[in-house]
Amino acid sequence: MLRKLFIWGCVAVFCFFLTYIIWVLVAMNRTATISVDYVALLNEKAAAIPKEQRAWPLVRGAGVALRKWPMPSEVYIEEEIEEPNWPNDAGWNHMHDWLDQHSETLKTLRKASALQGMGYILDGTIAKEDKELWPEEYESQQALPPHDGFLVSILLPQLGPMRRMAMLLATDAKDAVAKGDAERCQADLRSMLSVGIYVREHPLLINDLVSFSIFNMTFETLETILDREPDLFSNAQLGVLASQLHGLTDNLAIRFDGERWFMLDLLQRIYTDDGNGDGSIVPIDAGKAFLQLEAASVESKSSSLFPVILAPVADICFASRKEMLEEYNRRLAHFEQFQEEALLDVGGEYTFPVQPWIQASSVIDPFFLTELLTPAYNRAIEHAVKTRNSRDDILNRIHNLQNIE
Repeated sequence: MLRKLFIWGCVAVFCFFLTYIIWVLVAMNRTATISVDYVALLNEKAAAIPKEQRAWPLVRGAGVALRKWPMPSEVYIEEEIEEPNWPNDAGWNHMHDWLDQHSETLKTLRKASALQGMGYILDGTIAKEDKELWPEEYESQQALPPHDGFLVSILLPQLGPMRRMAMLLATDAKDAVAKGDAERCQADLRSMLSVGIYVREHPLLINDLVSFSIFNMTFETLETILDREPDLFSNAQLGVLASQLHGLTDNLAIRFDGERWFMLDLLQRIYTDDGNGDGSIVPIDAGKAFLQLEAASVESKSSSLFPVILAPVADICFASRKEMLEEYNRRLAHFEQFQEEALLDVGGEYTFPVQPWIQASSVIDPFFLTELLTPAYNRAIEHAVKTRNSRDDILNRIHNLQNIE
């Protein structure tokens, strides 16, 4: 009896291992189908701008100039004084010299702000024509393979220079106030708003957050100006400023298009496609994709790849392509609804709603991938609400000044 049990046990183990090996071999032969170019979708708005209306060549020139003559922050450290916030503060002479170095840069930025859009095309590499702006990055990529079109590995180098340009414009706006030049000040403020809008040409979360930073810098600059020189602008000029601020409304919310495209691009690269929106994990491609995810994000929660030998385990533990996308859409819809309600309650009290899902506790959670690509958007939405509140506050300030006149 024991001998028969042993024999049948060995047969069962053999069948299990044979089935497992066949399963692994089948998984090894799975292939992903890259059917949509999400990088092209991300660049759709920028690419649609006529070349003669693209501000990027001008913006690039301004970025190169700011690279050569950066803000003199180190001088204040050496002199052990605080960085000045207004022309009559100690140390403003360094800011004045900096502005003199960038007189042409400022003209370039004002000219760029009048164009239709920025027209910067995102890619996984630095373009040759942008070499002067990012020389180190350009040289370092020469030894790398061509970009594979994976959305997660695109570069966003333009965001840093754009914020520095806004700082230059803010400094010049204050300098213009000290000299009684309301027209130049107004042109600088308009250009700052344009820089923030240009940043939003690609619907990514990081772009939106940087745009909020630039918009808030503009609001703070204008508020300081109105505090110091409330009579600087004429009623007509105040009306133009109010109109420009009103026009920002559509730019004061977090967009989720790019976040969805990240997920869709990842799914098409790590799952098969059965033609009906479903499919199974492709272990080799999944391993490569997760390696890129970990390289692209220091906040990645992934601690391991998908070894081929574990493909059957992944098939059993992880949700299918369709299930993963449905869960991701459910979570994203939660944040979209929360933002819509929070923005409608501008100026009021709002609380973050409880997330209607259980957070993944391990990498074998069926929706671990969804957890990985659905960060806590609450804080980002809070930034959107606070930015809109700041815009509304400065609008009320302008309207009160107009009524006084």
